[in-house]
Amino acid sequence: MVEEICQVRNADLIERLIIAYTQLILGSQYNQQLHAQLASKENKKHSSNHKVLTDGLPQIITDTAFCQIVARNEANWEAAQLEKKA
Repeated sequence: MVEEICQVRNADLIERLIIAYTQLILGSQYNQQLHAQLASKENKKHSSNHKVLTDGLPQIITDTAFCQIVARNEANWEAAQLEKKA
């Protein structure tokens, strides 16, 4: 009688352990997927989709300073593309 109760209890504990372990594995996989998505999103933020002027003020696009900023950003972008290819 006591042995049967212990066996039932052990079976119940093993079942709960399996469920908890399964939940742990699924949670870990979900966290890895979220981590990959966030890393991808961060990489996209720092890619070539950036604004040249972030102060929000209007600029004359033929202004020498503006042209220099654009040229510098294009050179940085080209250098980044060459690094990706290498």
